[in-house]
Amino acid sequence: MLKVFFGYDKDAIRGIDTWFNHIYSPEWFDDEDVKQIVKDIDKSDVLSPYVVVSPVLGSIPVTQISGGAKTLIALLKMDESLIDLITIGPNCQEWLSKIAAKKDIEVTLSGYDIDFEGLPIEGICLNDNSEFHNSKEWLLKMVHFVEEGER
Repeated sequence: MLKVFFGYDKDAIRGIDTWFNHIYSPEWFDDEDVKQIVKDIDKSDVLSPYVVVSPVLGSIPVTQISGGAKTLIALLKMDESLIDLITIGPNCQEWLSKIAAKKDIEVTLSGYDIDFEGLPIEGICLNDNSEFHNSKEWLLKMVHFVEEGER
């Protein structure tokens, strides 16, 4: 289930690149879901726990994948980390929905508009502890809270 605080949380991880590069485990990249995230988000292939092959950049270290892919992988693999969704884009929404269906995750959203249109999404809005059950309810809460939310 997805638990989201709409707004800025001073304790949330916003600098995903640096944080991820220091905490990830190479074994994460043996996971089929992680490989698929990299494929879907970055259009790249995980060659090994240390190398990703990008059609644009060629062979790169796993630390050079996108912030969106790093955010999703961290949400999938980590527990107890509060991550801001500032780095994800529309191409990440389906994976965020899948991860939230598999496990409880708590995130913040301090700025980017995510709509989940056509995707299953439900969870709890931590601003007022109310539930949302679809993309329309998500959008209404996001629009209401993201501008005023801070904790």
